[in-house]
Amino acid sequence: MQLNGKVFGLEIAEVVELEEDSHRVKLKFDAWTEDETSHWAPIATLMAGKEMGFYCMPNQGDKVLVGFHQGDRHQPYVIGALWTEEQKPPVTDINTTSDRNADGDNLLRYWKTQSGHMIILDDTEDAEAIQIIDKTGNKKIEMLCGQSDDDHVINIENAKGHLNIKAPDGKITIECKELEIKTQEKLTMKSGQEMKISSDDKIEVKASQDLELKGSNVKTEAQQNAEIKGNVGIKAEGTQINIEATASLGLKSNAVAELKGTPVKIN
Repeated sequence: MQLNGKVFGLEIAEVVELEEDSHRVKLKFDAWTEDETSHWAPIATLMAGKEMGFYCMPNQGDKVLVGFHQGDRHQPYVIGALWTEEQKPPVTDINTTSDRNADGDNLLRYWKTQSGHMIILDDTEDAEAIQIIDKTGNKKIEMLCGQSDDDHVINIENAKGHLNIKAPDGKITIECKELEIKTQEKLTMKSGQEMKISSDDKIEVKASQDLELKGSNVKTEAQQNAEIKGNVGIKAEGTQINIEATASLGLKSNAVAELKGTPVKIN
């Protein structure tokens, strides 16, 4: 409503031009002439400060709600954005057009960009969740809170592509009760310097096919007993092989025992 050249109350306008550096837009009002646009209108946001705050510009064609400083039509301020019949609210996989908070509990909050990226906050009892999902739905970060401890899960998923974790100048620490690593194909572990693997209990290394250990020098040491067993055979080969016992040494075969050398010396 206008009175004595002043605009009172709020008006709905359409965004026609953006000035992103200063977070301002130009507007077109239905009540104005067809070619007339407003002065630059600042956009109210959740938080604003020097090189900080919440930055989210409307698009051209979006409908916004506008107020005027002291009723001056030349000093408009955008105080909010509006959905219309033509520009309906977004939906998600868990919040379709037909069931958008249809139960009336209003437990779903989300932000969806024009390309389809989403941040979802779900307050459904015993199924609470925080989700960040890309436009394809293949890349997700999920924090899930269910009824049981097993349902309290953080998922990081990339269904198509790679997942990289990097700390070039720092350290990556993983601490947990149990750790399981699975790959469908090859697993590679490489250290630029020393690598240590230790356990306060048993370590088991098993391969369905060949197991190969290589190094400039390979040392195997047991604090008590060491056992090497081959169901078919055992072969030790080298330019020089030494077998030494500080106490007794026994060699036994249940079949033929053969000792060859040029010469063979027993002392």
